[in-house]
Amino acid sequence: MSKILITGASGFIGSNFFEYLKKIQHCCEGYSRSSINNAFKKVDDYCALIKDDTGNELVIHLAGSNSPEAIDNINKEFETVKALSNYFKNRLIYISSAKVYMRKNNKMLKETDSTTTCNKYNTLKLMCESEVIKNNGMVLRLSNIYGKGMSRSNVFSHIKQQLIENKNEIFLKRPDDIGDFIHINDLSIALYQSSISPTCSIFNVGSGLGVSIRELCKIIAQQLGIKDIKILSTSKNYQPMSAVLCCDLFRKYYNWKPNIKLDQGIKNWIQ
Repeated sequence: MSKILITGASGFIGSNFFEYLKKIQHCCEGYSRSSINNAFKKVDDYCALIKDDTGNELVIHLAGSNSPEAIDNINKEFETVKALSNYFKNRLIYISSAKVYMRKNNKMLKETDSTTTCNKYNTLKLMCESEVIKNNGMVLRLSNIYGKGMSRSNVFSHIKQQLIENKNEIFLKRPDDIGDFIHINDLSIALYQSSISPTCSIFNVGSGLGVSIRELCKIIAQQLGIKDIKILSTSKNYQPMSAVLCCDLFRKYYNWKPNIKLDQGIKNWIQ
């Protein structure tokens, strides 16, 4: 089987996936632009992976900006993906995001649904997706990933911090929005299974279950042993939006489904 090269290995998804591969004793190499972990190979440019290729490597490209605000240079990030895609071709799996979809109320999002270039992040992701597919690579659009080691700048940590500081009231911008949440352990298995036999296509990877932010608050509060919380919205007259992925295509190709329920995943994260 191919040796797996992971870019962005020091990040939340990359580090967890790296540990999973080590656990199952699959040959892998982690690459990072950060020097915080000596287990990973530090590089200034991810095109350095090309020099390490022996013809039997597969790249899972996780590196890159994770929000419009974090994008430093859209052209530089695209050129990196373009170079990797042109070289590795069908040996590249590009990690994209469900954020590229135009959200629709009460409808699961399929790979064929409309996308939007409403910001730099979406624009970059869609440009990279197109380049990867053109070279027979594989694209995975991920839902919201959570678990131990995730960034503190997310809705889970935001809710938890408010609950710790004030057990009675929580203020949220859009508490009735519905999201799709998948545990990092389930995602690591999905990444591995896709790497065994990559397919030139775009796939959704998520739980396929919709959970409102309001319900998420209640689950986190319950795991913290807090009852009778009051959830207040800081936005007025907003139209709740839904972003739940239909993952039937990925399940069909890879016989995969998530196994960790949200309440259990949150319990593990809090402990």
